[in-house]
Amino acid sequence: MRALVAIDTETGGLDPAVDKIVEIGYAVFDADRRRLMSVGGWFVNRAKDTDPPDARCEIPPEAFAVNQIEADWVRLHGISEETAARRLDELFALPGVEAIVGHNFRFDAAMLAAMGWASPVQAIDTMTDLPMGAGNKSLAYVALDHKVLSFFGHRAARDSVQTGKILCTYQFDEILARSKSPQVILAADVSFRENDKAKRLFFHWERPNRFDNVRVPKAWVKSLKEIDLRDEQVRCGKAGVMTHVVEMPAATN
Repeated sequence: MRALVAIDTETGGLDPAVDKIVEIGYAVFDADRRRLMSVGGWFVNRAKDTDPPDARCEIPPEAFAVNQIEADWVRLHGISEETAARRLDELFALPGVEAIVGHNFRFDAAMLAAMGWASPVQAIDTMTDLPMGAGNKSLAYVALDHKVLSFFGHRAARDSVQTGKILCTYQFDEILARSKSPQVILAADVSFRENDKAKRLFFHWERPNRFDNVRVPKAWVKSLKEIDLRDEQVRCGKAGVMTHVVEMPAATN
């Protein structure tokens, strides 16, 4: 049996250099039967087992407005980052685990790396690895697009279940292969008067992806998987838009 583990984190902010994870959620799926096997999660309230609860127990108002996590829950029921990392290692030691999946997983991976944990398996991001850019929206909208029930948003375990269920609407091997295909940036060679053509083909002015922090020289661009590049260039050509691949700039944090 092949399995995948969906992961989500809730945090006190958006900067891995200073902000901390306050909750980790997971959902384990049977990748072949496309069914949920188990779900769980933990609050996290300190770095080491021997430390007292730290400042993450004081949930910032802007974070509370999103996740509705009470500071007392984290302070009284949280575990350490050390223990959380051990429990994640145990999850990924389960037989047959082939992938980790998250929505905008780049963010979660950065937060987990800041606490000293990295995935030992291939990562799948439902924001970038679904066919035809189907994940380039917030999780709630992607769930609705895939007829996956959206509920209790911005809680780690529930969002993990949603993300895994979205992935299970596809063939696992197809998305796994897509996750291994590099991301490329495609630019539309259009004049000012042809901007509407680029817009209709979902190119964006300078920002390749709605949720991307990559910056390139001013142009009409989009990000896509290398595996989709030829088909996309043919589609654009039929619409009267010539394109070229932009050299990917160094990633920014």
